[in-house]
Amino acid sequence: ALSVSYKPVVSGWLRDALESSAFRWATHLHKERNGLTPLQLLALKVSADSLLFQAPFLNVYFLSMGALEGLSPTKILEKTQASFHQAWALSLLVWTPVQCVNLYYVPPTFHPFVVAAVNVGWKATLSILNSSCTDASQTDANLTRPASHRDTHGSADLLDHLDHLASVNLQLTADNTSLVAENVQLASEIVQLRRQAIELWAEAEELRTQLDQLIQLDDVRVRGKW
Repeated sequence: ALSVSYKPVVSGWLRDALESSAFRWATHLHKERNGLTPLQLLALKVSADSLLFQAPFLNVYFLSMGALEGLSPTKILEKTQASFHQAWALSLLVWTPVQCVNLYYVPPTFHPFVVAAVNVGWKATLSILNSSCTDASQTDANLTRPASHRDTHGSADLLDHLDHLASVNLQLTADNTSLVAENVQLASEIVQLRRQAIELWAEAEELRTQLDQLIQLDDVRVRGKW
């Protein structure tokens, strides 16, 4: 008959620690106890996984990710406190049905394969959650900056904008003055051209009068000959 051993496959101090009384209770979770039905044993296993593994693991995960990101201990603690409850609630929604199916229907030999397969998507989900919490904390940090710091930057930007508007105004004023001077010059030239036109018209009238007189004299001479 096939027998399954739940003894540790490690040696040394780790094996001694696992075989100690502090961890010996865990080996009994795979055995049906007197007075416990299979469903009660399944509920005990899933509860132990959610309370004794998922909760500490999530804290360790966010603490280690914060340390790898170079955050300060205060920031790491704030990020862990902000992310833990959401991640734990999500783990209950994901791992409770997975472990119910895994521990009730799947043979113990294949339990690690099922956990490893689901763990791929679970780690990706935790990574997305960790990234979103980081972005949210950075946004909150920007919004909670001291008002004096924001006012200083705002005042500097406003002064720069006013200086730019003043320089544009000076340039427009200079251009306007130049256009006014050109307009005055053109007006004076128009007046001079008008005077010249009047003088030319007077000269033309004088020449016309002289021409008429010459024509009349010429007519008189012609009549005198005849």
